[in-house]
Amino acid sequence: MDRVQIKAQGKAAMQANYLMCIIVAIITTISSGGISFSVGFPMGRLNSSSSSSAEDIPSEAIAAFFAIIGIMLVIFGIIFLVAAAINFLVVKPLDIGCRSFFLNNLNAPADINLIGLGYKMNYKRNVIAMLLSNIFIVLWSFLFIIPGIIATYSYRFVPYILSENPDIKPMDAIGLSKQMMNGHKWEAFVFDLSFLGWNLLGILTFGILNLVFVNPYYHSSSAAYYNAVKLQYSNSMGCMQSPEY
Repeated sequence: MDRVQIKAQGKAAMQANYLMCIIVAIITTISSGGISFSVGFPMGRLNSSSSSSAEDIPSEAIAAFFAIIGIMLVIFGIIFLVAAAINFLVVKPLDIGCRSFFLNNLNAPADINLIGLGYKMNYKRNVIAMLLSNIFIVLWSFLFIIPGIIATYSYRFVPYILSENPDIKPMDAIGLSKQMMNGHKWEAFVFDLSFLGWNLLGILTFGILNLVFVNPYYHSSSAAYYNAVKLQYSNSMGCMQSPEY
């Protein structure tokens, strides 16, 4: 793959529809990362030199402590489930629409209404496919960091495939992404790494450069990279390039 040519195509497409690309890139950055949250609270510790001991603590206080812990766990569990539901029912379908926008924008300035494609086109299928691919990534991550990273790159194209194939089944989209990424995972990693310098500059500008240039440039180039891999995959399968591959 000619990484320089792919990035040049992505940059040209971004510049041709600059404002819309910035807006969609912001949405894509949020949707592709999903919703995350962290809750922190101070942890106390028992002082061994304290004059009081565990035997001095009333049983009612111990019961109340565990009751509070139980309530906190229930609350955190509810928050997690709500966040996960929002992520897969609202955010992930939006990610599919954003990928569709950047794909279409490679050929001509795309309409921002394309970001709603994930809701309009086979919504249930989209939710299931994105949920399954994320579950697989998490399961692989349990083995260690490297398998999780490999799985992430294996399923990289799932949102693009879903956006182009209205009738494809969830597992077929996941399987097709794995096939397309076979032999391209390291290449894709290097492709992402080539944006490291831009991201470092973005940090120095407190994220302003990422907002107005790096993110739309990256997402537009990523769409161009997907198209390049798709064309190569189609040619290797001995068929004409089409949404069905």
